[in-house]
Amino acid sequence: MSTQLSTDILESIVDTLAPDDPNLRATKACSLVCHDFLAICRKRIFARIILNNPSVDPPPSLRIDWVQHGTTASFKRLLSFSPDLAQHVRELAVNLTAQDLKDTALVDIFKKINQLQALTLRCSRSSQSFLERIQFDWDNNPLRPGLLHLLHLPTIVSFNLLAIENFLVSDLIPCANLKQIRFSDLSISSAFPSESKPIIGSPIQPLSLFGGTKSASIFTEMYAMRCADGSPFFDFSGLTTLAYPMAESQDLEGLRHILSRCENLVNLSTRTDSRSFEPIFTNLSKMLTPSIHTLKRIDLLITFDDSKSPQKGQEDPFRGFIDALEGIENYNIIETLSIGVIILIDSTHGPLENWGRLDKLLTRPTWSKLRAVSLTVKTHHWFWDPSNPMDKTIQAFGETQFSGLSSHKSIVFNFRLVAQPL
Repeated sequence: MSTQLSTDILESIVDTLAPDDPNLRATKACSLVCHDFLAICRKRIFARIILNNPSVDPPPSLRIDWVQHGTTASFKRLLSFSPDLAQHVRELAVNLTAQDLKDTALVDIFKKINQLQALTLRCSRSSQSFLERIQFDWDNNPLRPGLLHLLHLPTIVSFNLLAIENFLVSDLIPCANLKQIRFSDLSISSAFPSESKPIIGSPIQPLSLFGGTKSASIFTEMYAMRCADGSPFFDFSGLTTLAYPMAESQDLEGLRHILSRCENLVNLSTRTDSRSFEPIFTNLSKMLTPSIHTLKRIDLLITFDDSKSPQKGQEDPFRGFIDALEGIENYNIIETLSIGVIILIDSTHGPLENWGRLDKLLTRPTWSKLRAVSLTVKTHHWFWDPSNPMDKTIQAFGETQFSGLSSHKSIVFNFRLVAQPL
């Protein structure tokens, strides 16, 4: 059966159905109507593929709202019998299993894909222990030729890598069009030290950089890489979004390096704990200077535990942070401030009354662009007690410490307490 409708009209019909069709049932039914519909629907059905992990999605899609779940084995069979379908794959997320890492046939399957825009790779949990992942050596595995084919496609703009060992930062050199980079729980290979010969090639200009566990060393390596003319190979001047975790105090240097090159940063997200937040806050206002006229959102997560501190019971989770905000209050355009504080309540009874300083600061006229403030406090107890006096004190903060923000006419203030047992 054929149709007299133009291709544009057919595509409009499918595009209208697709956003409200997360399981692709209507789209698949549409593909059976006629040959013209089949060709158009295939583009949507196979645009975004998630393999081996239907319960966990990759980072937010570039433009695709619908997704096709499956296994590596079924995907291999599909492209073996219908290789023309590979041209429709735009986003691929693979949760690699131990069996996948032995399947060299996957190399040829991956090489059939030539229009990929976003690649997400992660290792699955071990079959012996959910707390452990299988070991995947990026630099030494049978799938490497196929994975490099995908990564080095000129169409790739998003690369997300999780739970991988011995990643070679130099493998990113051909990725000239890469705009979004996300790393978490990686170790890097020393096979290509950043101090080696200059790089021949066009610099990479990412717009979004997301870091998770153990990512600071990779960011430091990226910062050190240079082009043949001495200019940075990773040009962070156009970076608009940066998520940088602070697991150790030495990670501060990596954050300082990247922020020093950011001239258009809009969103900054970081998390830290009581071991390292003081040096971060001490330097924060100075580090934000290059992007102070573009930065609109700050997300901060603090994990606070002073049980091993000489000043146990006297330290403030906001120590230094309010001072850092005061350092930028006269010339910032921040619109959204989101703060999360995790407190091990059985180890600290710090001076919580000082939190009211934040309320007084953010309600000054110098924060005229501020439109939303969110503060979430999570307390963890070794012994659960719903009547814990510290929880009751914190719960009342909306009235006792943040009355200015709570009643502010132009700022939406959201405060909540989450009390949990350890």
